[in-house]
Amino acid sequence: LGFDKSEPDTDKPSPCCQAASTFTFGHQGFTGTCVWADPANNLVFVFLSNRTFPDDNNSKINKLDVRSRIHQEVYNALGIDTSGLTRN
Repeated sequence: LGFDKSEPDTDKPSPCCQAASTFTFGHQGFTGTCVWADPANNLVFVFLSNRTFPDDNNSKINKLDVRSRIHQEVYNALGIDTSGLTRN
């Protein structure tokens, strides 16, 4: 209740990285913070930020896809094999 899920259709945009399993759930907040839990890989990703600095019109975090890119790097750094997941 109140959580978002990864998008299983790779042709559609997803709020989390491509390596996240289809079991992943979480939330992205207005200020740019996000949290994703991936029970299939025993991983919790928390990203704290202040997207609203210096004002509410700052959209660089979204335009540069910072949260998803860093989320993907966590999977890469941990060497989590995602080859058998639906989202690849």
